[in-house]
Amino acid sequence: MNFGEQFSSGDQGESRKAFWESGYKKCPKCGKSEISSKEHGAGCRMNGDGYGTEVFTCKACSWSTSFQYDEAASPYYYETRDWKKRDDISGWGVFEVKEWLEKEGVGAHIVAKFFKEEVDGEVLQRGILTREFMTGHPKWKLSDDDMEALKPLFKSRLKANL
Repeated sequence: MNFGEQFSSGDQGESRKAFWESGYKKCPKCGKSEISSKEHGAGCRMNGDGYGTEVFTCKACSWSTSFQYDEAASPYYYETRDWKKRDDISGWGVFEVKEWLEKEGVGAHIVAKFFKEEVDGEVLQRGILTREFMTGHPKWKLSDDDMEALKPLFKSRLKANL
């Protein structure tokens, strides 16, 4: 069954990503959480899954955007499938981890160790790089001073205590 076409309307720029990061709750233009939404169905499959476009509008300033949806897709707003939130490091490769450590001023020998051992964002998030592991494992053998240098980074970015 087809009701119409999927479409895009309103702001389709970078600010819609900020809106997505807020959980579709906070207007990126005025900062208020006065959002209304309306679904525009484009069709329905034989199994009952629908698809279409949802338009979001800020009642305070009239800013609007839209996201195409599909009830059979993951995520529901499939356009956001590859989007990462600012604090999401799961998609970081070894180069991004290396750049982060360098930017934070971590010693070159620690950066080299992380790079050599191919530490990526997923490894960081899994929490296997504990103090015990990094100081006791034969491949790592980081010193207490090294651990102190990493401690604030792990706490702020990973919410982990070393």
